[in-house]
Amino acid sequence: MGKRLKDKANDQIIGSKVRYNREWALYRLFGYNKSWRRKAFRASVYSTLNKLFDIAPEILIGVAVDLVVKQEDSFLSSLGFD
Repeated sequence: MGKRLKDKANDQIIGSKVRYNREWALYRLFGYNKSWRRKAFRASVYSTLNKLFDIAPEILIGVAVDLVVKQEDSFLSSLGFD
């Protein structure tokens, strides 16, 4: 048997290896990512904006249909638009 490693919080000893919690693996990954942190953050923001703009046409079509069907009881009418 190999040498047993120390048990850390939320880690499990399996034979001679330690299986790390996935959260710690993510923190370690971000630790290696210091030089790329700004680009990774910007990519996350752009991805979120892309998803919002991707669903915007469906929302606008839904508001237009609501306006035509409900007319004075529609969502836009409740905001003060005629």
